[in-house]
Amino acid sequence: PDVMERWTNCIAVGEAFEMIFPLKGADGMFRPFLTRVTPLKKQDGKVVRWFGNNTDIGSQRQTEAALEESESYVRLLLNSSAEAFYAVDRDGVNQARLLTDVGHAIRVVDPVAATECFSRYIAAGAIDQSYLPIELRFPECGYQASWGGGVQSLPDAEFIAAAEAARPCLLDLVDHGLIEDWELPNEISHLECFEGRNWYNTFDDPAYDERYYACLEGSASVTSGA
Repeated sequence: PDVMERWTNCIAVGEAFEMIFPLKGADGMFRPFLTRVTPLKKQDGKVVRWFGNNTDIGSQRQTEAALEESESYVRLLLNSSAEAFYAVDRDGVNQARLLTDVGHAIRVVDPVAATECFSRYIAAGAIDQSYLPIELRFPECGYQASWGGGVQSLPDAEFIAAAEAARPCLLDLVDHGLIEDWELPNEISHLECFEGRNWYNTFDDPAYDERYYACLEGSASVTSGA
């Protein structure tokens, strides 16, 4: 009941959703998952897309007690950013919450810094690499700004140019099985549906919206060479 109540409220007001609750894993066992869903809005405030992921933190929670007592964990905190210390002071030592706060604090300012921040925790074994969105997980594709909404706010020509530049790299990741095609942003998997425009930054054009949605519904999943 608490999950549905909070999720329904977030949809109604267009606010980000974050909560830890049990879900059934691939092995059929229930474990705690960190669920995060963030809205992407147009300039008029209308929600046009929701980004979300579920992160299995069962094993992470089992190791938290040991990490808190270890000298290596103390060194990890000492080498972390000021935002990380703020998160610890406010919420206590909780890795999942700490990492979420650090990422949220810097995501809209500098996606490159967000990548570096999360990478430190990955190198320390505190989180799995899959915790990162693909834009930050593969910075070599040059699409990091998409995570904070920077790409989606660009003028039409710049938006299409950015998507076209990153598209070959991201599609190659799909071809090699490093990511699934459903993880791709729409402008990468279905660029043709945008008609050379930045749909995220377009409003008061219902005809364009109708064509856009019809194109998405009628398009097959992205494939090699698409």
